[in-house]
Amino acid sequence: MNLDEYITKMRYGEAPIVRDNEVVFLFKGEAQSISIAGDYNGWSPEDEMHRVEGTDIWYLKKKFPKDARVDYKFVVDSNWINDPFNKSMTQGGFGYNSTLAMPEYNSSFEKIKYFDGPRGRLLNNLDYYSNILQKRMMYHIYLPPDYDKNKKYNFIYALDGREYIDLGNINLVMDYMIAMDELPPSIAVLIDPSERTKEYTIYQPYRDYVLSELMPFVESTYGYTDTGHGRTAIGVSWGGLTAIYLAITPLGMFGKVLSQSGSFWPKNWMIFDIIDRSEKTDTKFCLQTGTLNDTEEMNDFMYKVLSNKGYSVEYEKYAEGHSWGNWKGHLYEGLKMLYATSNLH
Repeated sequence: MNLDEYITKMRYGEAPIVRDNEVVFLFKGEAQSISIAGDYNGWSPEDEMHRVEGTDIWYLKKKFPKDARVDYKFVVDSNWINDPFNKSMTQGGFGYNSTLAMPEYNSSFEKIKYFDGPRGRLLNNLDYYSNILQKRMMYHIYLPPDYDKNKKYNFIYALDGREYIDLGNINLVMDYMIAMDELPPSIAVLIDPSERTKEYTIYQPYRDYVLSELMPFVESTYGYTDTGHGRTAIGVSWGGLTAIYLAITPLGMFGKVLSQSGSFWPKNWMIFDIIDRSEKTDTKFCLQTGTLNDTEEMNDFMYKVLSNKGYSVEYEKYAEGHSWGNWKGHLYEGLKMLYATSNLH
C-alpha cells in the first residue's frame, strides 16, 4: 500500500489498517515525537511512531493476535489524544480511548447493547452509615423487571458498583440475561468503595461492613434469599480479589464468584494463604483474564489453587488488556458460566 492509499484510508476513518495479524497505526500532523500507549503495554508511551521522510505522516507497525482488542492513545509531544482517524472508542476509568478490534475479535456485548426488551430499574446514589467503618458508604440497587418485594431473589454483589453501571453496563447485561432465561430474576447490589486502596486489599473491617451490615440491610429491604447459594460476588482487578475474599471468609455466604482480571498480590499474596487455610465449600468460581499485559500469570496460579482445593472453577482468557472494554465485553460470559449448570438457582 502506497502513501496516497494510507492518506485516503485515514480520511475515511479506516485507520488503523489491519492485515491478518499485522496493524499499521497512522497519524498525520507536525510533531517532534509521537508514540502509542495502550492497555496492551501498560499505558507506557514506549512504542515510538516513525515519520515518513519528507511528509507529516507517521506510522507504526505492530502484530496482535487475530482475536485481540486493545485500547490506546497517541502521545503527541507529551499530549495524550485519541486517534483522530479511528471512529471506534471505548469508555474507560479515565475517559474514552481509541479502540482497535482485530478481525476475529468477538464480544457478546455487541448483541446485548441492542437489546430493547423489559428493563429493570436502577436506584442510584443510596447511602448506608457503617458503624464498623464509622462513615457513610455509597451503593446502588438494580431491581429486575416485574420486581416484587415479597418474592425471593438472587443477589449479585458487585464491587466498584458505580463503574459496573457506567462502564460495564451491568444493568443492561442483567436485563438481557433475565429476558433470555439465562439468569434468574436477581437484584444487584452495586457497592462503591470509599478508600479503594485500603478496602479492596484484604481489609477485614470492609469485609465485615459488607457481610454484617450492608448485606442484611439490603436483603431485608428489597427482597430475601434463603441460603448463600442465592448470592454471587463479582469484581474487577482488586475488586476481583475482594470478591474472592468475601466468599472465602467467612464460609458459605456466597454460592458463586466472578473475578475479572483479579489482581491478587496485595499484602504479599495473602489471599492464597487464606484459601489454603480455609475449609472448602461448594462455592463455584469463574476467573477471567486478559493475555495482553493483564493478570494472566497470577490467575493461572489462582486457578491451580482453587482447583487443587476441590472447587469448581471456570477459567477463560481473552486477548485483551486490563480495561473496562475487556470486562464489559465478557461480563455476560462470566455470569452465564456461573449459572449455566445451576438450574438458574
